[in-house]
Amino acid sequence: MGGRRHPAGRLTGHYDWVWGLVELADGRLATWSRDGTARLWAAEGITLAVLTGHTALVELADGRLATWSDGDTAQLWAADGITLAVLTGHTAQVEGLVELADGRLDTWSANEAIVWSHPDNSPDAEINGTLLPLSSQAALVSATGVYLASAFGPLLAFDLPGC
Repeated sequence: MGGRRHPAGRLTGHYDWVWGLVELADGRLATWSRDGTARLWAAEGITLAVLTGHTALVELADGRLATWSDGDTAQLWAADGITLAVLTGHTAQVEGLVELADGRLDTWSANEAIVWSHPDNSPDAEINGTLLPLSSQAALVSATGVYLASAFGPLLAFDLPGC
């Protein structure tokens, strides 16, 4: 206790700020960076895959990965880093992505949220709202099919088609 700690290893490869790091369910590591890439790493620090085009990442329950950034798309990747689908349809910068309890995905931007069907990833429902910008929001769908969203203010509730 109180001794000096030394790095166990380094993850090198990004050329700009690293925004985040997460340990994936299978023990690999994932990082995402301002350089427009996400990287998958073996636990020993070896680069396994480079996912290009986005600056944020989340692991889905089935092991797929999803990325998004300041463009108007999100992207789905196989666990090994192979592109599966590009989610297009937003008219503004995608601010976030969350997996819903039923396996569908929700992406949001400053002026809308889109719920994507599973498994074909086509838009299932579009939720538009201009009461508050939806950036930096938290979002979820309740068991009763009510879409809940919050952004620096009151919690908003919308009926979600298809639930």
